[in-house]
Amino acid sequence: MVLLLGSAFKLLSIGSAGLTPSIFAAIFGLLLSFFLFAAGLTLISSRPEAHLTGAVAEQARLLARSVPTLPFRAQLQIVFSTRPFLFVIGIYLCSWLGVQLIASILIYYVVSWMGIAEADFALVAIAVQGTALIMLFVWRLASDRFGKRTVYFLGTLLWIIAQAGLFFLQPGQVVGMYALAVLAGMGVSVAYLIPWSMVPDIIELDELRTGQRREGVFYGFMICCKSLAWRSPSS
Repeated sequence: MVLLLGSAFKLLSIGSAGLTPSIFAAIFGLLLSFFLFAAGLTLISSRPEAHLTGAVAEQARLLARSVPTLPFRAQLQIVFSTRPFLFVIGIYLCSWLGVQLIASILIYYVVSWMGIAEADFALVAIAVQGTALIMLFVWRLASDRFGKRTVYFLGTLLWIIAQAGLFFLQPGQVVGMYALAVLAGMGVSVAYLIPWSMVPDIIELDELRTGQRREGVFYGFMICCKSLAWRSPSS
C-alpha cells in the first residue's frame, strides 16, 4: 500500500507540469481520498496474528525494551562492517540517483529537444511512472521465480537500452519516444523494488551472525541514503 501510494504521488508530481492547478488539485484529492479510504478499511478489518499476542510475544517485547540503545558511532560500525549491506546501499544510491536525474531533466528533454508542448509532458511522465507502477507486480513475481539478482540485471538492461535509444532519438519521433518511455519505465521499476526487497535479507543475515534483530539501524541508514539521493540532483 505504501509503495503504491508513493509511486502514485511520484507519478502525479512529475506529470503536474502539464496540468492546470484545478485539475491537479482534483486528481490529488481523489488519489488521497482513495488511499485514505483503503487504509481505513485495512485498519478496521485487520486482526493481530496469534503469535503476536501471546505470552512469547510479550516476553520478546519486554526483552527488546531492555536492550540499551546503541550510540550513533556503534550503529555506523554495524552498517560499515556488514559488507552485503554496503553492496545494497551502492545499488540503491546509483539506482535512485538515476531515477531522480531522469525526473529532473525529463521535462527539458521533452519540451526543448523533442519539441512537444509542455501541456503534453504529463503523458510522457505517465508512460514512464505508470509503466513502473504496473511492472512492480510483474518484477515481484519474476523475482520469486528467478531471483532478485537476475531481475535487477534484466530491468537495468532494459533501462540502459531505453536511455541509449532516447540519446539517439531525433525531434519529431514521438512514437519512438513513447515506446522508449514505456521501456524505461520497465527498468525504473526495479529501482523502486529490488533494493528495498534486499534489506530484509540483510537483517536476517545480521541476525544469523549476531543473534540480534537490528532492523532500525539498516532501515534508518537506507532512509538517510534515500534523502541524499533525492537532494543530489536538486543541488
